[in-house]
Amino acid sequence: MTSLKNINMQYRGNDFYSLKDVSFEVTEGQIISLIGPNGAGKTTLIKIMSGLLMPTHYDKIDICGSNPYSKKSVKNNIGLILNSNQLYEDLTVKENILYYLVLNKIRKTKEEISVMLKSVGLEKKENILVKELSTGMKQKLNIAKVLLADMQLLILDEPTSGMDPISKSDIYQLLNKIKDEYNTTIIISSHAMNDVEKICDSVIFINEGKIVYNGDLELLTKKFNNEVTEIYCDDNVLNMIKDEFEESGEKYYVSANSNFNKVIVFKKMGNMNINNYKSITFRPLELEDIFFFYVLGVNKNDKT
Repeated sequence: MTSLKNINMQYRGNDFYSLKDVSFEVTEGQIISLIGPNGAGKTTLIKIMSGLLMPTHYDKIDICGSNPYSKKSVKNNIGLILNSNQLYEDLTVKENILYYLVLNKIRKTKEEISVMLKSVGLEKKENILVKELSTGMKQKLNIAKVLLADMQLLILDEPTSGMDPISKSDIYQLLNKIKDEYNTTIIISSHAMNDVEKICDSVIFINEGKIVYNGDLELLTKKFNNEVTEIYCDDNVLNMIKDEFEESGEKYYVSANSNFNKVIVFKKMGNMNINNYKSITFRPLELEDIFFFYVLGVNKNDKT
C-alpha cells in the first residue's frame, strides 16, 4: 500500500503552491492514471513519490512501506520512467541492462535477462544499439530494466509520448501484462486521457496542484450517460442555455471554440430547435469530458 497525506510543494521564488494538500492511497496490483493538463503538478508529485524532490511540508508519505525522506528509509522499491531517454544510445540493449544491474547491485542470470527481454517483446534485439531502436522499443527496454530490479511500484511519466498508435497499443498491452503477471502497481502520469482510460483501474484528476477527483474509473463513468451532446452557439444562446440547465440541474461544461462557445451536455438532447444553434452533434462520452466537468462544470454539488 502506498499512502500520501497533505503533500504540499512550493518552489523557491514562487508565491503559489505547485501541490496543495494532496492526499490519496494506491492499492496494490492496480493501474492508476494520474491525469491533468500540463503544469497541473503531475511531474512534481511523481518526483516527490520517487524520493527526488522533498516536499515543502507533509503529514505522511508511505511508499511501499517506506518514507524516502526519513532517516530510517529502507531500499527504494520504486521504478521511475520519466518522459526522457534514460538509456545509453551507443550501447546495445543487453549492455544497457547489464550496466543498470551492476549500478544497482542486482544479480540476474543470462537466462533471466533473456526471459525478460522476450516478455517485453525484445527477443533477438540484445545486440542492437539503442540508437537504432524505435521509441516504443526504447520504452520496452526501460520497462524491462525496472522489472529485473523487482520493483513493487512502477511510475511512468507520459510513457507513450511521441509514439505512433500501434506502438502506444503495444506499451499499454505490456503494462496490462505486467500488472497481471507480476502484480506490480503501476501509476501512469499523462494528459492523453483517452489513451490511458483503456487500461486504468482508477483515476486521479489533478488540476492546479489539487486533486479534483480520486476513485474507481468504472464507478465514475457509470455516473454519466454514455452519450453527450455538443452544442455550438453564440453568447446570447449560451446565457439561455445556462439558465435552463442550471434550473433543471443538467450536468454540462463550457469551453471556448474559435468564435463560438462549445457546450458539452452529459445527455442526448432531444427536441432542440436547430435554428438557435450554430451546430449540434451527438457523440460517445470520453474521459476527457468527465475531467473537464470536474474542472469547468457546474452543478457538481449533486451526488456525482
